[in-house]
Amino acid sequence: MESASRVVVAGLGAEDGVGSAEVMVNALREAGAEVVYAGSSLDCERIVAAVIQEDACAIGLVAAGDGDVPEMLTLLRRLREECGDRVAFVASGPFTGEAAAALAAAGVTVLARPGDVVDPACGIVQRAQSRGE
Repeated sequence: MESASRVVVAGLGAEDGVGSAEVMVNALREAGAEVVYAGSSLDCERIVAAVIQEDACAIGLVAAGDGDVPEMLTLLRRLREECGDRVAFVASGPFTGEAAAALAAAGVTVLARPGDVVDPACGIVQRAQSRGE
């Protein structure tokens, strides 16, 4: 039997994104992913370490909003340094147009508003499974 794709889900900021992270975790599990919830309020190095340790094909990051974008860009840069392009990056949060554009330009794979992340995130899992990851 094909192994499940592994996705690390984390929340930035205090407890703001915990409910949205739980929605993402549940949707990804229903799509067949093996999900590791790393928690919230983690720094970039701990999130990158979790992705590497778990050999994840994707990270689902839930943010409170535009204030988290600089940290997300740092995280994306660190992930690319450590993992290349093999890790898909799903970002969910109430981002303004300028913040969303900055994240998209930096290479975020899927950028979604809270509640809308389920289908795109599940699509990443399904693509990874079809590649045998």
